[in-house]
Amino acid sequence: MVFRNYSTEEATIKEWARQLNASTQRIFRIYETPETTLNQWSYLLNQLNTNLSFNTYETASQTLSDWERKLNIIFK
Repeated sequence: MVFRNYSTEEATIKEWARQLNASTQRIFRIYETPETTLNQWSYLLNQLNTNLSFNTYETASQTLSDWERKLNIIFK
């Protein structure tokens, strides 16, 4: 499974939700805005993996860029 950024934040989040739901025992919901979604996911991902920290940043784009590498480490 490979996590990558798509053409929009919404497209990236939609695909990542599909991948995360398929590979974990948790439900990664999509909320009203990308920022809200990523804030909620941060909690779930930090519970799932204690070795990497899933912080949120000023913009969803910054957060997605940081998380892409981390998710690809976890879900090789």
